[in-house]
Amino acid sequence: MSKTFRQYDSRWGKKGYPSGSGCTMSGSGCGPTACADIVVNNPKYKSKTPNDTRKFMCDHGYAIAGHGTAWNGIDACMKHFGFNVQRFDSMDAFFKEMAKSNRWAIILFRGGSKSGVTWTSSGHFVCASAYKVKNGKHYLYTRDPGLRNNDGWHCYEDTMRGLIVKLWVFSLPSSTASAPATTKKTKKKYTGVFPKLPSRGYFKKGDSGAQVKLLQKFLNWALGIKLKVDGELGDKTSDAILAFQDKYGLTKDRKFGTKCLKKAKSIKK
Repeated sequence: MSKTFRQYDSRWGKKGYPSGSGCTMSGSGCGPTACADIVVNNPKYKSKTPNDTRKFMCDHGYAIAGHGTAWNGIDACMKHFGFNVQRFDSMDAFFKEMAKSNRWAIILFRGGSKSGVTWTSSGHFVCASAYKVKNGKHYLYTRDPGLRNNDGWHCYEDTMRGLIVKLWVFSLPSSTASAPATTKKTKKKYTGVFPKLPSRGYFKKGDSGAQVKLLQKFLNWALGIKLKVDGELGDKTSDAILAFQDKYGLTKDRKFGTKCLKKAKSIKK
């Protein structure tokens, strides 16, 4: 469900941050933009945008001219939109928390580059919406609000170590996380045909064919979305798989495999 908003989007990029300061969201609004990426995971606020998180930061004095967003503003904003908030200085503790289901993070980077990846020249807030461990290394799926667009899976050891100033992890209260997105949906099991997994055991980005169409039809039902049923597993279908995994506490790796299919066959909408 997480989205990738850009702080320079024309809908809010030229708005003051704070209002009347000469500073704008485009130049200083990475904090509220990263927050908005996560806020949409709360069913109550699924239609919110950086316009809304910007307003909260400005109204409560967390937008600081020439400096961006106060650290306490991240905590206050996310609590306002219904999330539990934890701060971390230890990477081990941070990774342990991110390994739990339905966890999202904001990372504050300092200026610098590592292995050819530059996060910022000064300070920059970036959302992380998924986490995995592979070959002993830690990976985070990042959603970058800024112009560098450093989106996708990034290895902490290879591209982040030494560049992180502060870490936040967010979760929804159990009553909120388990609540249906709408009370108007009937609680019926899926009556369509489930896809047959390919021989490798999972669908992934780049797959195509009739079985992918069945997968897209199921994801449309399960998530209440409107994917184009074209049999092409591109970015939007990959995002939908991630949202499905996120919603049901499955490993968030964008691969629809045996555990996803088992969950699919058991859920009610």
